[in-house]
Amino acid sequence: MELPSPETSKVLEMSYVAPVWVIESINRDAETGVAVTYSTAWMRADMIRVVMEIGEQTPVSKPVKEDR
Repeated sequence: MELPSPETSKVLEMSYVAPVWVIESINRDAETGVAVTYSTAWMRADMIRVVMEIGEQTPVSKPVKEDR
């Protein structure tokens, strides 16, 4: 968490100074490990609930087998 800049406070519609969540994310290609996206997000701590699941990835659904 950090104090937001005046510009970030304005975008987040904050009329007071309070810490905000800063989330930095790097998404990598599963096979090569090459970074494909990078982002930074600022979120009001009084407006969100954060849940993190850290560990091995599991598939959301089973792959569909194609008959060829």
